[in-house]
Amino acid sequence: DGSAVIGENSCNGTSACKWVGRGGTAVIGSSSCIGDLSCDNAGLQGDITIGNNSCAGEYACDGLASYSKLARVGHNSCNCDNCCSCQSEQAAVYIPDNSCNTPGADECCIDSSIKGSLDTTTAPPSFDQIIDYILPAPVCSIIVDDNVKCDFTGIAPAA
Repeated sequence: DGSAVIGENSCNGTSACKWVGRGGTAVIGSSSCIGDLSCDNAGLQGDITIGNNSCAGEYACDGLASYSKLARVGHNSCNCDNCCSCQSEQAAVYIPDNSCNTPGADECCIDSSIKGSLDTTTAPPSFDQIIDYILPAPVCSIIVDDNVKCDFTGIAPAA
């Protein structure tokens, strides 16, 4: 159970959105979660919203809002390898628009396990550009190494 609303051109890469929203809630804007394992486990038994053009890079938003946690990632944010994954243990994460696109001391994460100094505990960013989509049942097949490939032909904006 759970739910996921996934925007256009999102969830591209090996296991990019594996377990997204399973047992929880996930809303992913357009052109987000790009790269291998970029949003793996995001919103797994938790609540996550990711803005447009965000979470691009290997493990960029891995594990955010998993297991009864909350995360809001703004537009154009978390666009590098491991950019925001170090925040996965925090109970509530709010990443502003246009931020955390490089690792570093003044960013969200210095590396995959060490937090930077950017405040991710205050007011959530605005998500006025996210569009709901109707997702038909995908046609999925298992490919090499138990990876699953799904075709979402027929995705359309919700009325």
